[in-house]
Amino acid sequence: MKNQILIFVLYMLPFATLHVKGQGGPDAFGYTWLDSNDPAGPQYSWIDIVSKPGATQVKLLADDNVRGPFNIPFNFHYYWYDVNKFWVGSHGYIGFTSGQIAHPFPTIPTANNPNNFIAAMMTDLSFDGTGNPGTCYYWVSPGNDTLIVSYLDVPFWSQNSPDYDGSNTFQMILSKVDSSITLQYKNQQGASNTPNNAISIGIENV
Repeated sequence: MKNQILIFVLYMLPFATLHVKGQGGPDAFGYTWLDSNDPAGPQYSWIDIVSKPGATQVKLLADDNVRGPFNIPFNFHYYWYDVNKFWVGSHGYIGFTSGQIAHPFPTIPTANNPNNFIAAMMTDLSFDGTGNPGTCYYWVSPGNDTLIVSYLDVPFWSQNSPDYDGSNTFQMILSKVDSSITLQYKNQQGASNTPNNAISIGIENV
């Protein structure tokens, strides 16, 4: 079975220097990736999960924290093993083992802990601050073959009142059918307050 990451890009993100390349791989484990800049790549198609029956809000996310575990009601094949639970990190990632990732954010991959995660937009995001609009939801399809985790209107941490600025909406889609990982980016405003606006996107095994 081929492992594939489908990266959907709504537009070129302004906060990072990007090398435009629509596909890559395979790596040592067979993973390849395609994005919507590639003529053969996927088409952007945001999935609104909040209105779907069974959508669950991930509560008590803050700054520099992680919530979970949450059950995946199917075995998702990841690298050479299967995972069936996940943790949600406030900084734009999900992990398949418990572990908090915070600034300074690691290079992907690294042998240092934590490992075993998918980073859709790993940077200094925050759910803290009075009036912070950020929310996170997850949803499992009725056929128990797809998990979607959506970060909605989540701002960057800021040292200035009200302790946040900007807005980011993105989602991760894990499919049991073909073991694919899809990352979609709906909206991005502002810039990360980490050095050099550091933002990491990628996957790392256990």
